[in-house]
Amino acid sequence: MNWNSIPLISFFMWVIMLVTKIMRLKKKGIQTGSENGEKNRAKRILLPVFLLVFLLWLFEIIRPVFYFEFLLLPPEISDSLIVCQKLQIAGVVLLLFSLFFFALTLKGFGNSLRFGLDEKNQGPLVTKGIFSFSRNPFFVSLDLFFMGVAMILPSVFHLIFTLAAMVGIHFFILKEERFLTKIHGKKYREYKQKVRRYI
Repeated sequence: MNWNSIPLISFFMWVIMLVTKIMRLKKKGIQTGSENGEKNRAKRILLPVFLLVFLLWLFEIIRPVFYFEFLLLPPEISDSLIVCQKLQIAGVVLLLFSLFFFALTLKGFGNSLRFGLDEKNQGPLVTKGIFSFSRNPFFVSLDLFFMGVAMILPSVFHLIFTLAAMVGIHFFILKEERFLTKIHGKKYREYKQKVRRYI
């Protein structure tokens, strides 16, 4: 069986769920984006790099579905390292679990979904539902998603991208933890003692 279309389908399901949640919150008058207009030099440099790598990743999950003959990367980096149906099935299971985890996360957020660390635009601290099992279910579902894609399309590119994404996510979580400690203080410190960072 050809599993190559599953990553792309899963990606669109992720996007649809996220956009739907954001639109529902906007109808309630809730701003999900950062209202902080400050931009530092690092962000101006990193954002284009991030977008370029993301577009490359997106091309690499589209390419096997439509059998594009042209490559943006050398074949040694973009071609599959191994073809193993058991590995691909495990990847599909991870993607399904990622989508389920993500749906529970969006539901658990309620009206508190925010992007960016903006002190002027904060929702209440969420500690119930899926957040009682993981402090970062959004990021756990992202990690599972990238791991699932790398298992279905096991190329050097996807392995490097997944590892880099997981490291980047971890460092963002650490930054977010410092921010939440500053905003919520004792309440967040008590929550950290009860619930693990990941699972």
